[in-house]
Amino acid sequence: MVNRIWQHHFGRGIVATSDHFGVQGQRPAHPQQLDRLAGKFIESSWSVKALHKMILLSSTYQQAHVENQAGLAADPENNWLWRMPRRRLDAEEIRDALLVASGEIDFTSGGTLFTEGYKNNEPERELYVVDISGKEYFPPFQQPRRSVYLPVIRNGCPEILKLFDVANSHEPTGVRGETTVAPQMLFMLNSRFVREQAESLALELIGAAKSFAPAADTTAERIQSAYKITLGRPAAEEEVYEGREFLARYESLIEKLDKPPGMAEKQRGPSESAYADLIRGTKQLVAYHRLRGMPLNGVDQRLEFSSDEALNAARTAFSIECWIKPEAIQKVMMIVGRDGQAERYWKLGVYGREVAGKRQNVIFSEFFSQPLGSSS
Repeated sequence: MVNRIWQHHFGRGIVATSDHFGVQGQRPAHPQQLDRLAGKFIESSWSVKALHKMILLSSTYQQAHVENQAGLAADPENNWLWRMPRRRLDAEEIRDALLVASGEIDFTSGGTLFTEGYKNNEPERELYVVDISGKEYFPPFQQPRRSVYLPVIRNGCPEILKLFDVANSHEPTGVRGETTVAPQMLFMLNSRFVREQAESLALELIGAAKSFAPAADTTAERIQSAYKITLGRPAAEEEVYEGREFLARYESLIEKLDKPPGMAEKQRGPSESAYADLIRGTKQLVAYHRLRGMPLNGVDQRLEFSSDEALNAARTAFSIECWIKPEAIQKVMMIVGRDGQAERYWKLGVYGREVAGKRQNVIFSEFFSQPLGSSS
């Protein structure tokens, strides 16, 4: 127990082979220290809290990770802990850190997330089966609770945990593996989960601007706030400068995007703006529409929207009609097709998320063609 707690704090146990204390395992780097801590653990009535406190208050734990040529020459593997080793975040810590930075984390203690996401396969035997076919949208995995409360399912695991070396739930894992691979970077760039947390953080920073002093440099204050929230420290002067440069380049790029004539202007939120600007840069775009905050009852509701009159030439008009079952849409539904006669491509979709306990839907349509076309 003492060795595993030490491993948790320093990344490696006093006995590096945590699962093998016998002749096949490695010898302890500090046998006297291991015996001393084990004795203190017993004396404190097996108090895990007291052991954590002892380690965290030690000068060894409070060291910085500073290079030392003499130490590096004498102990290149840092077995004697002459410096504090860098420790990677575990998969659960990465997920929780993203939720904390976005402000979406739910710190509720206890309880279960298995209130949905499974079906009664054999009612007479009360045999329940988890429906993990859509792992990305599996309801318990979507909850912003801390990762320790996520259900462990043998044939399914949240992608963020799987990519960042979560322990194998099929067998005991004394030491987790550590990988550095391209899919980890791509996940942080393209994942829906990461984008949603980034959106929440952006909205928080925009909202925080209202509390700044009237004469404050809003951009610099936002950059400082972003660093404090995500890294727990203020941004250096050079980092503020780099942040300004990035924002300037991004705003310049948006201004250069061509906007097709006759396109309806809609009031858009921050998360919609970047996507809309990207779509508007497509040369063959005919019309782009977005209806926000639409409730869907799935019973007797009918919604209609069409392109502007300037684009609604009767000889090229066509209609799209679909029926939507709201409860069947986990996060997003999209239909893509082509009008064979004029070879016009179209896209119709619905997406949404829970806000204050209610689902807020966004309905959008996009039309692409060489000649101008329309929909209704």
